[in-house]
Amino acid sequence: KELEEAKDLFLATTSHELRTPITVVQGFASTLASRWEKLPDPDRRSAVQTIAERAGSLGRLVEQLLLGSRAGAEQLAVSNGPFDLAGLLFASASAFRSLSDKHVLTADIPEAMPAAFGDELATDIIVGQLLENAFKYSPEGGTVAVRAHVSEGQIEVCVADEGIGIAPGDHERIFERFVQGETGDRRRFGGIGLGLYIGRRLARAQGGELTAESRPEGGTVMLLRLRCAETGP
Repeated sequence: KELEEAKDLFLATTSHELRTPITVVQGFASTLASRWEKLPDPDRRSAVQTIAERAGSLGRLVEQLLLGSRAGAEQLAVSNGPFDLAGLLFASASAFRSLSDKHVLTADIPEAMPAAFGDELATDIIVGQLLENAFKYSPEGGTVAVRAHVSEGQIEVCVADEGIGIAPGDHERIFERFVQGETGDRRRFGGIGLGLYIGRRLARAQGGELTAESRPEGGTVMLLRLRCAETGP
């Protein structure tokens, strides 16, 4: 029974990790196919570049899985080292901004932010999940804000939305397996309640943390904390 549960979780985890880059590739490819003649050349090149980058992420994910990266019941493998977190956040914001014309996505990310210490691919998965959730649970016209700042040897990334928020007492429960809110636009972004569970495990595997807070004015703030590369492991 434990082996079957481990296999089930492995399959669910795999499909979940693959969904974010696939969603981005599908979105940009659809935009190019339907609006090619209307888009200026720089926008076409940007879209193709994003597709290429996300296809590369997919390739790395598949390679990791095929090599048996222990993404089963107990461990999610990471390769920690210095990486450009600011560049990753700018790229993610740009990619997700094009996926919905019903929301406003803002980014406040210092260009001179120091490198983070962790796993770039794992962090990309976490940030993608946080943005998906913010879009899914936000009302039409709502603002999703991505911010980052450095404090005491750590980089804190905030993804804030104006959505339905988190029920009292559920700020830790949402990080459990197969727990998912009952509302949101599932037609745009589906889900099986594994995103935040995986995200927290990936954050902790990097020596970081992923937590949730409620906004007094309504909505949710997700906080990802990673160490600065200069502080080391």
